[in-house]
Amino acid sequence: MSLNHLLGRSHWRRPQRRLTRPVYLSLAAGTFCLILLCGIASAAALDADSMQTSEERISKAREECEDGVNSADAGRWEEAEFRWLKAVAIDRNSACGLNNLAVRHEREGEFDEAGEAYRRALEHAEGDMRSVVLTNWDSFLGGQLADRELSEAEDAGEFSGEIPPIGLTVQTYEITVSVPLAEGRYLADFERVLVGNFIISANDTGMDLNDLAVRYFRRRIVQRTFYQTVDLLEEPFNPQDSDPIHNADMWIARAAAVEADVIFTGRVGVTTSDESRLVTERIRTPSGEVTEVARFREMTGYHLTMDFFLLSGEDGSILIDVTGLEGEREFATDEGVGAGDAVVETLEELLPQVVDSVTPARREQTRLLVY
Repeated sequence: MSLNHLLGRSHWRRPQRRLTRPVYLSLAAGTFCLILLCGIASAAALDADSMQTSEERISKAREECEDGVNSADAGRWEEAEFRWLKAVAIDRNSACGLNNLAVRHEREGEFDEAGEAYRRALEHAEGDMRSVVLTNWDSFLGGQLADRELSEAEDAGEFSGEIPPIGLTVQTYEITVSVPLAEGRYLADFERVLVGNFIISANDTGMDLNDLAVRYFRRRIVQRTFYQTVDLLEEPFNPQDSDPIHNADMWIARAAAVEADVIFTGRVGVTTSDESRLVTERIRTPSGEVTEVARFREMTGYHLTMDFFLLSGEDGSILIDVTGLEGEREFATDEGVGAGDAVVETLEELLPQVVDSVTPARREQTRLLVY
């Protein structure tokens, strides 16, 4: 039989070579090294790109801060706010953007937002930038917080009282903001005041002193402040309650009934005295000359005492207490001044002290914008 015939009938195939285990291992190791080297190179390239991108973001954010300061300098505060918001959008850790936004919030009286922006700025500010933010933060805390709250801020590490000097690595622009003083800050966010009722500590006028005091202070607080006022004259104090001022549950319920944020109440007393005494008056003679004459007149004096308190409508706690206020007025009996008018005139003596206490007192302070 020929060789071709044999080949045609057979199922012969070329034998395949099998890879041995050492060869497999060598190939796998080579492939792994190649992948590892490529990965390292890619990671290095990504880090370089990220670093470059981060630096670009910081630079662009600082440019927005500077544009914002220029806008503020020109009086375009809305545009300035837009620029600083953009700076924070570009770099969420932009200390200059956050600091400048905090100043903008202070300028607008948005103190909660200002405090949050300052805190975020302090988290990310370094070097001279941190010194600027700390300078603003120190003034902000001093104006916004009472001694107790300032101490709590220090304990929490939010404020140390030590501000490092500002160098030359940042540029600042000084502006003036009007901020409420600590002692007047309690009413800064309130809108509706419940007036009274009052505890009557003394009254020999024969008139309804509580009704007069409530109506008087309602009118004056509205005239001298931006608050809304309400009263509950139809719901007098429970005569069984020995100390209504400190009855927190009662005040919480009353404030809720009229949707009041804060309650203005206290103690009022009026005593009168009659006296005949020599007074000097100026009169015009028939010839037109002005001369002084002395004569005895019957005088009625009004002596008013007052303690007043501002209570939280939320929990009935005392926010402000001012005690020992006194006012005196004297009226000639023959002038026919009624007791009600006389008491009102005497209350006018106390009004500046009262209204100043319930109105957020303000003062001018400087703040630093950064660019």
